[in-house]
Amino acid sequence: MDADRTITARFAPRDSDGDGTPDHSDTFPDDPTEASDNDNDNIGDNADPDDDNDGMPDTWEILNGLASLTGDADSDADRDGLTNLQEYEKGTDPMAVTPGPGVAVLIAPENPGADQYVNPVLVSGYTDTAIVANHEQTQWQVATDADFLQPVFSVTAADFKTDIAVSPGTLEAHTTYYWRVRYIDTEGISWAWSRVGVFATGANPWIDADGNGVPDEEQLPSGSDVNVDGDGQNDFGRSDMLVIAMSSGNGEMGLLAGANVDTLEMLSGFLLEDISDENDRPSDCPFGLYNFRLSVNQPGATATVTMFFSDPIPDDAIQSTSSFAIELM
Repeated sequence: MDADRTITARFAPRDSDGDGTPDHSDTFPDDPTEASDNDNDNIGDNADPDDDNDGMPDTWEILNGLASLTGDADSDADRDGLTNLQEYEKGTDPMAVTPGPGVAVLIAPENPGADQYVNPVLVSGYTDTAIVANHEQTQWQVATDADFLQPVFSVTAADFKTDIAVSPGTLEAHTTYYWRVRYIDTEGISWAWSRVGVFATGANPWIDADGNGVPDEEQLPSGSDVNVDGDGQNDFGRSDMLVIAMSSGNGEMGLLAGANVDTLEMLSGFLLEDISDENDRPSDCPFGLYNFRLSVNQPGATATVTMFFSDPIPDDAIQSTSSFAIELM
């Protein structure tokens, strides 16, 4: 026997289910119909209709040129303002621009300097390919951080599609703010956010020297005795109510905190001529117009306030409301 002779032994790797994939590489070693699980959801890729678990079926992604094994739901392949997942939900082509309001274009304010009015009017516009008729609502946001983690102004409006005034008392003087806009179409789909704009405020046009939430020029005289809610008790100086002289000059108006209201922070009036857009201006408002700011106990829950007037509201008065939702932060 040759002492230098070498014997090499080869062993075939175990393949318990006989599917051609060795057990050490087979996610399902006992199932001959499955071998891999791309999204680790315990459903084999052959049986799983969505191998990357991104909400879009593999067949649809492959048909439309998307990656069926890589989660790309939040991508926008055609850069039209809709994510791939939204294109799937709408039944549109993710590789072709979808008709709609598109991504909002920021117009004003655009002012990094500190001379922007503290109550600016936010103005947006459309791209050249936008279908304006498909624009149903607009979401507006203003924040002190570019990531919008804690917006100070967040409103979704049907009436204010391309411009909206930030209410007095919302923004601080001499502060840098970031803002963005996105459009919502007639099917309720939110399109992509606009780019982020930036502006800085200047001086506050009204002064609240005592910090009670009422501008000095609308403050009632110290020691006033008013009873706008009709309970027989003096409303001046109450912790749960702010009272001011009506902007119309006739009597007083009071704002009473209700459910889920922690603090009434500000109450002020303004005149019809303060509304720059005549289309948004009421034709007649004998009891004046008012802004208020409050903090809540439970962000996201409904908050209630009650307005009282020292003079009775006429029986034929018409209540007019604009269609918008304020997000309580």
